[in-house]
Amino acid sequence: MRKKLSMLVVDDVLVNRVVLKKIFQSEYDVVEAQDGVEAMLILHSKKIDVVILDLFMPNMDGCGVLQQMKLDDELQKIPVVVKTAVDEDMEGKMLKLGADDFIFSPFDTDIVKNRVNNLVQKYVLSRMMMQREREEERWFGKVRQSLIAQFLGELKEPLGEILELARTGDRENITEEKKRKLFRRILEEGEALLEGVEDLLELSGEGQDQIRVKEKFFHLNKVVTDIFSQMCAKCKKRGVDFEFDISNVFYEDLMGDAAIFKQVWQHVLEDSLDHTKEGGYIRTSLQERKLSREEVEIVVTVQDNGAERGICGIRSMVELMGGTMAISPGGKYDTSFLMCIPFRYGTTKKKRDHKFGSMKIMVFDQDEIACNYHVANLTRLGIHCDVAENSDQAIKYLKEAYDEGEGYDLCFVNWYMEHGRESIEKIRETFSREMLPIAISSGERQDMEKEMRAAGVDYILERPLLQSSLYQFMTEICKTLN
Repeated sequence: MRKKLSMLVVDDVLVNRVVLKKIFQSEYDVVEAQDGVEAMLILHSKKIDVVILDLFMPNMDGCGVLQQMKLDDELQKIPVVVKTAVDEDMEGKMLKLGADDFIFSPFDTDIVKNRVNNLVQKYVLSRMMMQREREEERWFGKVRQSLIAQFLGELKEPLGEILELARTGDRENITEEKKRKLFRRILEEGEALLEGVEDLLELSGEGQDQIRVKEKFFHLNKVVTDIFSQMCAKCKKRGVDFEFDISNVFYEDLMGDAAIFKQVWQHVLEDSLDHTKEGGYIRTSLQERKLSREEVEIVVTVQDNGAERGICGIRSMVELMGGTMAISPGGKYDTSFLMCIPFRYGTTKKKRDHKFGSMKIMVFDQDEIACNYHVANLTRLGIHCDVAENSDQAIKYLKEAYDEGEGYDLCFVNWYMEHGRESIEKIRETFSREMLPIAISSGERQDMEKEMRAAGVDYILERPLLQSSLYQFMTEICKTLN
């Protein structure tokens, strides 16, 4: 449903203005003027999309209004419907002055509506459509340039690896076996480099509106961590609170166009930042919905309390990936974006390490959704978990387990929950670091690490925490326990 257009009804007779407003108020925001002078003041102060102009009025008549509008670069494109009593001579005169159509009094309601709506369709909506198309072309061009820059950045890694391998081979006297491994690594990095160059050449040769989706293997964790780190830095600089929530994400190895997916998500977030004032907030979330044995849907939401708006080109890019997008203004300063994009599963999930089966972990988190997500990820690795909702309950469980000789190997605590730091300090008063390591996840490690360590935290995992990162961390924990 399109946003209401604005209409100016200019007539010195009140009853005529009332009748016209009643006819059009369901489709237009109707503004009234009782003479030409008032009409010109409104036209210069408000955005008006269409004008219904009476011909005979005091102070300034319809001819005067029309003449002034056609001399003004800002007003001359507004379609004008002139209204008067039957007078064929006046009709010709007004059309020469630039009127777009004519209606006669008394008028038929259906005829008036059809004439006005035809004009709006012909001039206003078609002009808006052309403007949107031009904006989309510019946006596609920006996306293409951004993708090219992204691909160039990603080419540095395999190229740097090849150069380092070449230097290693040049410096050392190596065995035939080591030489074979070295060449195999160079071959792998070279293939990755060639693939990136081919993508770059293909993208550089395409038109602005011809970006194609390429299905390739990618790891979701790379997209998530890149977006999180970039937006954290940008929001902090602008004084905007940034939150990133993840739930129900269990399939990270996917097939699809990660570059376009990342660009779309990043663009929505940066647009939110552009429209959000200092002291405002931006929240984004990621979750998965299993569609079939071979396909999963990634659901991304972005919410902010910035100004209401739409985002040019984004919907087209989401649909290009086979997804859907919805924009729902929740109020004057509250906008939500929802994107649902399907991806195929990539490789099979990692097999759980049999050593995990002997581990026992306490999860202490008052956020039920986050708590359930961490427990689900740990359980999928074969780790036994218990959950505590407050510090007293956590200490009770920890003491009981310790007294029974079956203490916990690790305690996960939400630093950001209410009284999170105090709860960690309370646990640490009872259990030393040797007895019970404490782990948290945070996106503020650089700024808060000293404070977190002082409170009793042993491990600080980088947020957002996906299952792959958790797997790697738990593997390292297993090594320290053995």
